[in-house]
Amino acid sequence: MQLQRHDKKLIRYSEFLRKNGANIAAIQKVVSPSALLNWWVYLGQIPPHKIDTTLPAALALECFDHHIATHPDIEARVRYKALRAQVVSLAPDDPVSLEVRA
Repeated sequence: MQLQRHDKKLIRYSEFLRKNGANIAAIQKVVSPSALLNWWVYLGQIPPHKIDTTLPAALALECFDHHIATHPDIEARVRYKALRAQVVSLAPDDPVSLEVRA
């Protein structure tokens, strides 16, 4: 089950930033290139069973590369490099399942 896009609590990340007066140009420097198009913000609590943790391999690699390049914690960058190594040989559309931790 997924959240429905017509849900008034669900808005695009870029719209959320604009409504809250964020400097989008500055944010583009620190988020992945597809964030403003593909990220969403939910203004409520999402039940865990509604969270889909599967990404296409190409998007997972983009995210890993971004975190490897920008994460302030060296140990976290090492973990992202290890995750990237597991995904790099997959086809771009192959699903990659990530774990969500509370």
